[in-house]
Amino acid sequence: MVASLKLSTVVHGSHRDQHHLPAFSIEEHYKFAQEAGIFKLITSPSTLDVNDIVARINDNRERFEKKFESKMKSEEEYYADRYGKTKKNGETAARSLALLSLSTFAVVATSCASKFTMESADAVKAEELYNDNAFDRRELLAKLRDMHAAHPEDVAVIWRLTRAAYDVSNLIATSADEKKELTYYARDVIQKGLDLTKDVAAVHNW
Repeated sequence: MVASLKLSTVVHGSHRDQHHLPAFSIEEHYKFAQEAGIFKLITSPSTLDVNDIVARINDNRERFEKKFESKMKSEEEYYADRYGKTKKNGETAARSLALLSLSTFAVVATSCASKFTMESADAVKAEELYNDNAFDRRELLAKLRDMHAAHPEDVAVIWRLTRAAYDVSNLIATSADEKKELTYYARDVIQKGLDLTKDVAAVHNW
């Protein structure tokens, strides 16, 4: 959604500056993005799939452009009537802005891609369970141990296993001996993760 709003601001702002129109508020940019259908092309960051977004943009390029053209044209006509400005090459300008918006969005999406690593189904499930406060921490640790045993090179599972081990070690019910054992275990597991990759920030954090 943030990427959508920024894109709307870029496209809408360029149109405003080009035609010397009054400044738009953030709320107006947000409304414009909704009307242009930008938000429908984006899912939440946790499930962002850039390839899917780009494919959907390409599949709907004509429809997407027409929405921008319609929006830009209606604004030009409105301000032409209100401020006496003549509409000049409106269709060409609107189409150019529509194409610019698609290019800009592709760049934004590609930029976001470097920040999001595709994770395994096990890792995604583990994160869901971690965010479920009603799910027992020890049971989560046991599940992650099984996942790690099945896929020992899954870095996304490795750092979540480390996190789970630290969480259980800090429980009030955990004895001093078990706390020590889990702490050493977590250290050994995350070291394996560091040996496998240097590019995942979460591995370094844990």
